[in-house]
This record gives sequence, structure tokens and C-alpha cells, in this order.
Amino acid sequence: MQELVNLATAYRPTTFSEVVGQPLAVATLKRIAHADGIACRSIFLKGSWGSGKTTMTRIFAKALNCKEFPKKDDVCNECEGCKEASQKNSSLFYEFDSSVVGNIDAIRNLQSIFESSPLGRRVMCFDEIHTASPAALNALLKTVEEGVPNTIFVFCSTEDILPTIKSRSICIDIELIPEAEIIKRVKYVAESRGIQITDAQLAVLASKSQGHMRDALSILQSFEMCGEQALKTSFSLVRGFILSALSHKKEKAEELLDEMLRFNIVDIKRSLYIFIKSLFISVQGTPEYTLLKKNIANSLFSYFFSPQASTALRDEIGIEILFRAFLEKTCK
Repeated sequence: MQELVNLATAYRPTTFSEVVGQPLAVATLKRIAHADGIACRSIFLKGSWGSGKTTMTRIFAKALNCKEFPKKDDVCNECEGCKEASQKNSSLFYEFDSSVVGNIDAIRNLQSIFESSPLGRRVMCFDEIHTASPAALNALLKTVEEGVPNTIFVFCSTEDILPTIKSRSICIDIELIPEAEIIKRVKYVAESRGIQITDAQLAVLASKSQGHMRDALSILQSFEMCGEQALKTSFSLVRGFILSALSHKKEKAEELLDEMLRFNIVDIKRSLYIFIKSLFISVQGTPEYTLLKKNIANSLFSYFFSPQASTALRDEIGIEILFRAFLEKTCK
């Protein structure tokens, strides 16, 4: 067995070519890096957790200073510029946690850094910028408007930011990663680690990660340590519950529902959506195909994707009420 490492950290992309599922973001950052001087004063990267916002920002900081980037269209990680931007105490790349430095006093304390002149093009990354106070954001806005020599500010967030900062930034949406891309990357990591995982297990893992590569690698790490238990989901229970309810097997459906409700909200919702989707791509000979041909698939879609259902799926009580109402409706 290989030495246990943090897979999400060990396999974090270090070049643009290693970034998975973000073609538009990568192309935009490359275009900015290829421009002479400072092409913009600020960039806003918006996306969910684990989607690669700060990872791409680090690669971008290297690209701004990489000697090989203009020729190779990617960072080399070997030249002085790449190495300097990769250092923990780098003068070309600063990463701030906005929940820590997001107050007016902390921003004022950064003025000495803002006023220094780097020997290269510098990136200042403020992660989770939405957690900063209004006063801190206004101070940052003033700094961005005035400009800092050879410096690009990159604001990362899972939420929207101050409209005045956003309007002065190049805005890039970081998308959830398609499951096919997650499977491909996780399979590569598994093979490089000697982890035995089947295609079916990879599909479950990708589904559980919900488009987040960091989560996918964390699940793979759990799978490496404790096997199949790490991939446990509510999908078979959701499927069994719906099929039992439609077959008027009320006691069996109630038993499955009790088991299903032990899983978290996100997993149940994901399992439900995957099951509904499976109906419309089902093949002949399966229970799902029978539901499709009887037009029950459309009825299930209408029920579980209604505005009322969307509201109910927001919390545990709502989910239980929604599924019990479905059971009563089908088992009259």
C-alpha cells in the first residue's frame, strides 16, 4: 500500500492543462496572461466550493511571470518566474482569506504591500470575498480604482460581491465539472495510486461529488481507506421506494423510506434526480422502461419537479412530507 497522502492536495493541478472541466475560465485567464503588462485591474471568479477558483488563480499568477508561457501557452513550473510565484512567501502571489482579513483595519494593514513594487506581474487573491465587511470592500474598491503597480486583484467567491467591484472586474463563472470529466480524472488518480475501483463505482463516486473535483478526490481517499462503505448512497433506496409505492407495496415502501431518511438532504435529492433522469434514458426490459412507456415517467417528473416539491426538498421535514404524500397518493 502506498503512503497515505491528501489526494485533493497531492493531485491539485499545477498547470492549465491539468485543470478539468473549465475550458472558458482557462481560456480567459490565458488570454489575460498573454497580454502585455496589466491587461485588467481585477478579476472576479465565482463558483461553488472545490471548483478550482484558487487553484486556477495560482496557475494564473505563474503564467503572468513564466518565461515559457508565451511560447507554450502553459506554465513550465521550472523557470524563476514560476518558482517565485509558487513560493509560500512569494512576492508575486498573495492569497488572503477574506474571513480573516475582511475588516477595514486588516485592509489598511495591507497598504504597505499594495504600495510595494514587485519585480514582475503580481496577483493578490482574496478568497471568499463575500465574507468581507462593507467597509473593507469599499477600501478594496478604492485601491482597485486607483490601481496598484504591476498588480491584478483576483476576487474568489461562492456568492456575488459588491456590485461596484464586480462592475470593474472581468467576471468568470466557474462551472460544476461534468461527471464524465470527474470520472476520467479520478480514474487517472486511482490508477496512479494503485487503487482498484470499477467503472460502476467510479460512476457512484462522480455522482456523490456533485461536480466538485476536490470532493471527488476526498471520496476516493475514503474509498482507498475503507472501501465500498465510502460510496454508500441513498439511490437504491429512493429507487426501491418509488417502485414499491407504484406497485402498491406500502409496507415495503415505508421500510425503505425510513432507511432513506438516514441520509443527508443533498444525497437524497441527488439520488431522486438521477432516478428520474434514468427513466428517460432507460432500456427495454427494465422497470424504468416500463414506467416510461406507461407515461408514468412524465407524472413522476411533474410531481417531484413541481415548485411545491422544490420547496419541500430544502429540508429534512419537507423531504419526508413530500415522499409520504407520494406514498399516500399512489397507495390509495
